[in-house]
Amino acid sequence: MDELHGNNFDYKKIKEELETYKSFAESTIELLNNKVDVLEKKIDVITNVMEISKYINLNVSESDLIPKINDMIVGILGVEYSTIYIKKDEKFVIEATNINNKSFNNYEKSYYDILDERNPFIINCKSHKKSVVDNGENHSIIGVPINFRGTVLGYIVVEHSMWGFLSSDHMNFLTTISNHIGIALDNNFLYMTIRESSRRDPLLNIYNRKYFFNQLDNKLLSEPKNKFALVMMDIDDFKKINDKYGHQFGDNVLNNVTSIIEDNLCEQDILARYGGEELIAYISHGESKRKVYERIEKLREEIKEKALCFNGEKVITTMSFGVGFYPDDSKNIDGVVSVADQCLYISKRNGKDKVTYIK
Repeated sequence: MDELHGNNFDYKKIKEELETYKSFAESTIELLNNKVDVLEKKIDVITNVMEISKYINLNVSESDLIPKINDMIVGILGVEYSTIYIKKDEKFVIEATNINNKSFNNYEKSYYDILDERNPFIINCKSHKKSVVDNGENHSIIGVPINFRGTVLGYIVVEHSMWGFLSSDHMNFLTTISNHIGIALDNNFLYMTIRESSRRDPLLNIYNRKYFFNQLDNKLLSEPKNKFALVMMDIDDFKKINDKYGHQFGDNVLNNVTSIIEDNLCEQDILARYGGEELIAYISHGESKRKVYERIEKLREEIKEKALCFNGEKVITTMSFGVGFYPDDSKNIDGVVSVADQCLYISKRNGKDKVTYIK
């Protein structure tokens, strides 16, 4: 009987130890699983950061880089709205957003006060104001500044209608992304600056001849039925101006004439330096020869009126113009240029300060 009682005691003791071990093992497994989950999340974050970083590095020269990064942020974080602001002229301007245009303007004004503080922020508040986008009551919002070398270049603002959705982990992720975006923006700006300078004449800051004709080729491919005019322009007696007043004053004349021409062109028109004192312009609406002529005639008169002064002497500048029309004068660009050049020669031969085209 005592032996049986002893065995029963051992059984209870073993059972208790087993239960204790089982409970410990389960809590240990749960703890390890939690650690694995945390590690997996961290690996996911690192992977996502690497993917975005790789994408940024491969597409740093693309003009739509920021909108594409914004789309990636929406997909990775699972947020409803994401907006990237870029600082321009001391103001934060929306560069990319997935918000529909209908509510865009109101939403744009929502965070200006907070953005001006240049600090990261997180808002998880049930009583926060309604979203102008979806009228949701609950808000979860994170904003992270985009910094580069101590300067705030912009902001990333993400939003979810579910209260408490966004956390410090999301902020850490966005902070890492913002650093990459800051570097990308700086590199993109440098790339665009170099690319733009390669397209422009260094003295007049208008397009150079090569880029001008590249643009014309593209327009002809995309809009083959569009009628346009090409205008060849040449400053009359420019060599005499340089010889009499010096090359610096000659440069001033070129810049003055260029400025007047730019003021008289439409947004779709293109102006370029053809060579020396000769300019060329693409006039987008060339359906009416008479209307194009009247525009160029008005331009000719304005150039003549707006004279420069040299040591108190009024120096009147005139220009001669030749106009070619596509497709009336030729079905290809070279042919239109040739006609415009011939018309320019006729203007010069007939006394200069004239506009000539084939009626």
